[in-house]
Amino acid sequence: MHPTGLTQIILAGLLGEGEFLNVNGKLSFRLPFNEEMLDYIRAIVGKGMERKLVLNRSELIIEEETDQFKLLYSEWYEGDKKIYSSKQIDFHSIILWANIYGKRMTNGIAIRTTINKEHKKNLIFSLFSHLNTPVVLSTVGVKLMITEDLYRSVRKRTNILHSTFFSNLIDKKHLQYQKYRVTI
Repeated sequence: MHPTGLTQIILAGLLGEGEFLNVNGKLSFRLPFNEEMLDYIRAIVGKGMERKLVLNRSELIIEEETDQFKLLYSEWYEGDKKIYSSKQIDFHSIILWANIYGKRMTNGIAIRTTINKEHKKNLIFSLFSHLNTPVVLSTVGVKLMITEDLYRSVRKRTNILHSTFFSNLIDKKHLQYQKYRVTI
């Protein structure tokens, strides 16, 4: 996994339930996830990063002291409070976030986040601008409404691994309908 890929997974985690840990001035990043996501996380991380990563059944710990790592920390935290920073968010980090933290709902995907309450409106606006799909607040974070354009966009703009995981989040009736409507 190259550095931009590492940044993508950190950004996905920051959108979700990931957090920077600052212990005695040393930064690390903790990405908790459901055990069923272990193989997906392994596929994203790939080989060659073992010295910087600790991966177990339900969390990934990234220990890296680069300028990019420190920049992400400074952009996403005010003191101990995780805020929202849209500076480096892109389509791929959003889809990674949905795949790791999303849950299938009728007509949408509920995605968990621990972003501070005051910053969730900025998150919703940013998600809408990147995905061009309706986004609403939910009890666990946000809910992405599944549209034909979003589904088509994920299939065209991500690789087979990410688009397959995203498809698993879509209500099967909706997916069956899309199967006949989407053209490649």
